[in-house]
Amino acid sequence: MAKTEKTIFNHITMLTIFFCVSYFLLATLGFEWGALTNNATLLWPPSGLAVFGFIVFGRRALPGLLLGAIISSQTISLSTPLGNSFLSIAIAFINGSASILQALLIAFLSQRYYEMEFRVSTSASIRFSFLVLVSCCVAATIGNLTLWQAGVIDLSNALQNWAVWWMGDTIGVLIVAPLLLWIYHRKRFLKNSQAHAF
Repeated sequence: MAKTEKTIFNHITMLTIFFCVSYFLLATLGFEWGALTNNATLLWPPSGLAVFGFIVFGRRALPGLLLGAIISSQTISLSTPLGNSFLSIAIAFINGSASILQALLIAFLSQRYYEMEFRVSTSASIRFSFLVLVSCCVAATIGNLTLWQAGVIDLSNALQNWAVWWMGDTIGVLIVAPLLLWIYHRKRFLKNSQAHAF
């Protein structure tokens, strides 16, 4: 957790609104730019936002991120095939929760790098990248199993959808999370040459 946080983020209501709206906007942007299927995209920026939120703000970021993930899943990826049915809402809740669980896992396992102000070696950066590659299997696996069981995707398309989902989450975390961390702590990072290696 950062020692000095921006004033606007000290209020849980503002924090929740910020993360919810930001998640939805980044999700919309991701689908506009890189959607290869109805349910997965090659670039999913919200995955990086979620990791950033949990690393910096901890559990206080949970309400906004979870709400944003559920709304994004419902309105962007599920609105066409299922409409606003109870099944659509249930899938959105499961898939949104899976995305947030994944972000929590990555944030928890990488917290020590953040506490060290990301003064990391090349080997540590590689370990972080490997952590992200493995952890991003969580949302892709749970999400695709849910969509398959609900009849949204066919088993023949599940592997392709899983690969696109996993890649989009991975790229989103590896690009967006470090970028947001640098922006949030840019003054501190500018004093630390090793932080740029991250």
